[in-house]
Amino acid sequence: MPSKNLQNGNGFTLIGILIVIIFLSLVGAALINLTFNLSVSAELEIDSIKALYLAEAGISHAIKELKTDIDLDSSGIGETPVIELGDGVYVVKHNPQLFTINSTGIVNGIRRSVEISYATTGIVE
Repeated sequence: MPSKNLQNGNGFTLIGILIVIIFLSLVGAALINLTFNLSVSAELEIDSIKALYLAEAGISHAIKELKTDIDLDSSGIGETPVIELGDGVYVVKHNPQLFTINSTGIVNGIRRSVEISYATTGIVE
């Protein structure tokens, strides 16, 4: 009789250990998933910031062309074709009738745009 009680106790212990292992596996999988999602989110945010900086670089390029009246890339004063810089590219469109410059930075498919309006005073600083 004592050996029969011992076997029943071992069965409950085995089931309890299996439940704990399954629970810990689920918690581990959830932590791995959370870490992966945070990593992807951080990469997207970094790419978004890079795209914004590229768009600002395009604005600076266009302003330099307008101030110096020199077409640096043979695309028209204040405009640029697709220019690679770092991890992405930027494109600048200049509308001299509306006095606006629109620049778009693109990094890994993420686009950020910056548009400025300017006034002409005839004085170049």
